[in-house]
Amino acid sequence: IGLFGMSEILNQVFELGVSNKKKMKVGRVVPDKKTLKRLVPTILRGSLIGTFIGALPGAGGPVAASIAYNTEKTNSKDPSKFGTGIPEGVAAAESANNAVTGGAIIPMLALAVPGDGTTAVLMSAFIIKGIDLGPMIFSQHPEVVNTTYIFLILGNIFMLILGLSLAKIFAKVIEVDNKILLPVVLLICMVGTFASASNTFNIYVMIFFGILGFVMQRFKFSLTPMILGLVLGSMAEENFRSALTMSQGDYGVFFRPISLVFIIIAAVILAYPRVKRAINKRKSADSNGSDAA
Repeated sequence: IGLFGMSEILNQVFELGVSNKKKMKVGRVVPDKKTLKRLVPTILRGSLIGTFIGALPGAGGPVAASIAYNTEKTNSKDPSKFGTGIPEGVAAAESANNAVTGGAIIPMLALAVPGDGTTAVLMSAFIIKGIDLGPMIFSQHPEVVNTTYIFLILGNIFMLILGLSLAKIFAKVIEVDNKILLPVVLLICMVGTFASASNTFNIYVMIFFGILGFVMQRFKFSLTPMILGLVLGSMAEENFRSALTMSQGDYGVFFRPISLVFIIIAAVILAYPRVKRAINKRKSADSNGSDAA
């Protein structure tokens, strides 16, 4: 909340004297065919990332949205456009965020481990009804599994209908004067932070990280890696220790076929954008040289 919410409030306050809000008329809600065709690869990538992150217990929507957005930004020909509201950025984050719901049901049904907060609530409802989750649920309670799938599909359909119907109303928020909007958003941030643990100290933490996020943005540092580090760092450390405990300190456990596949995938994802940029620079340099000749 501090890094993304509070820091953005400080950014808006800093620019309050220079930015003038203009009334915007929202036209089409559904993108045209050309834009939709361009967004198909982005939506597919975001959906895959969201499903995979959803299947990891504890990660949730914000992590999936951040990773999908960052992946799309690093693979973009013009990363500077991200953060200005371009369709690719919105499609990447939202498709990943929506896909998390389906992915989170995988560990809940198959392993009795909630993938996120929503599935944790759903899981408690199943337990109250005396339904044991785990591998046997598919043979013992197939009607529960089928009902879960059906309502998941219906939920997405209703979300689409509501989203298309109310998009123009939600967009009106942009027209609200910052002098009114920012204090309201700040109050919501403070209430949400306090409510997370009923602790006043959390508000001071939010303010500190809000100022830190504001300074980082001013010096052109990305906030997403820091968020991912805070969310996934403890999980990575805990699982790293568990793996070494089970393997009795043998680091070879990380180079077994399945582990090695994931390490290679991670390395390719990290290296691909940089290699692609280097190739593009070389091609442009070669074309400039041939034009000069």
